Amino acid sequence: MNKPVEAHPFLDPRELVVDQPQDGTFLVSRRLFNEAELFELEMKYIFENTWIFLCHEGQVPNPGDFFTTEMGRQPVVITRGKDGQVHGFVNACAHRGATLCRTRKGNQQFLTCPYHGWVYDTAGKNVDIKDHASGAYPPAFEQQSHDLKAIPKLAVYRGLVFGSLNPDVPTLAEHLGGAAKAIDFVMDQSESPLEVLRGWSTYTHRGNWKLQPENGIDGYHFTAVHANYVGVMKRDAERRAQKAAAAGGVQRSFGGDSLLQMKSGWYDYGRGHTLMWGSFGQPQNRPVWDRREQIAQRHGAAHAEWVVGRLRNLLIFPNLLLMDHAATQIRVIKPVSVDFTKVESFALAAREDSPDARTRRIRQFEDFYNATGLATPDDLTTFEACHDGLQGRLVPWQLGYDRGFAQVRAGGDEESAAVGMDAHMSGPDFQDEVLLHGQYREWLRLLAPVLAD
Repeated sequence: MNKPVEAHPFLDPRELVVDQPQDGTFLVSRRLFNEAELFELEMKYIFENTWIFLCHEGQVPNPGDFFTTEMGRQPVVITRGKDGQVHGFVNACAHRGATLCRTRKGNQQFLTCPYHGWVYDTAGKNVDIKDHASGAYPPAFEQQSHDLKAIPKLAVYRGLVFGSLNPDVPTLAEHLGGAAKAIDFVMDQSESPLEVLRGWSTYTHRGNWKLQPENGIDGYHFTAVHANYVGVMKRDAERRAQKAAAAGGVQRSFGGDSLLQMKSGWYDYGRGHTLMWGSFGQPQNRPVWDRREQIAQRHGAAHAEWVVGRLRNLLIFPNLLLMDHAATQIRVIKPVSVDFTKVESFALAAREDSPDARTRRIRQFEDFYNATGLATPDDLTTFEACHDGLQGRLVPWQLGYDRGFAQVRAGGDEESAAVGMDAHMSGPDFQDEVLLHGQYREWLRLLAPVLAD
């Protein structure tokens, strides 16, 4: 399933994505979800060539902490050095290539290769070669660097650690653009950096990785795929509002019957980054509710409304979904093969949460997002149904990207202008599907080196 295949040297983009804004035609070939050759190109030209999300700083809070992950097919390790800085390296000994850090996370002042005992500090410097003095090494060896290979580009924004294997990418600020403001809405729940709660949820599904970013900003599927959850909200909204606090049950932030009547919208920031948003029906059930006045004093009333009063799903293409509604979570997309995907989900919390607020965050995360929650199993079943249906190659094109075309705006709107948030395009309904165009336009841009003119 993971065996690399030889990629086609040239591909005609007209056979992959049809993008005709003049008449509203937008088609995506089902080959994007099925062909192993395309998957290999995605690994090389997307996941190993642009900025991708690696981890949260809170996952390496102390000197000596390390956290292992992947950049495409490259194993990497993120460390916190003695200097307090975050570093990133290929997770392989410079000697014979054995993996150095073999657990997901830990704390080591020195990283020792289990194969031959070479030792590195947390800044990646080789500090010991076992039996170096008696090794009879040639002069050329002594002149070589024996340090770990650093990730060419590493940068942090609001606690989110991004990296790129391509040294020529634009700055992270340029890459994020207007999406940085949407990240601020999540992080400004607290005066201090948010912390990553212990533990995480990991699950896999059959199906291509691109089903994940589509689903993460797709408001149109909610009442169909999650009909049972919507039914619970409709039946129990009043009862839960009265009894949840006393009974210790989950206090949901959605508005029951008003779910589809709430104010909503979306923004396309360019480079595949997109935000869908809606107004909370019951914002008083959010753990951040008690800090709304402090947030307004620090950042202004309009900014506080985005932080406290609105649910938000933010896609930072290609692999990060930053979600803030039922709970606050980081969802990381990890392609394994063309037809198999891994997802990791981490809950975020404010350090000043009261015990009750912290419990509420965890219960809301478990209630909706967890692999055993009320929503994720629905989505996983849908991903696998899509995967099976997409094997019907007799149907060449996906037709699911037209909803909302007639109401697309160039630039932002009054809501974004009030907080100084730049956007390339926007729309007034989070059920629109035209907000998915951005990720496929970025897909095409990044694969341009192997696409025929």
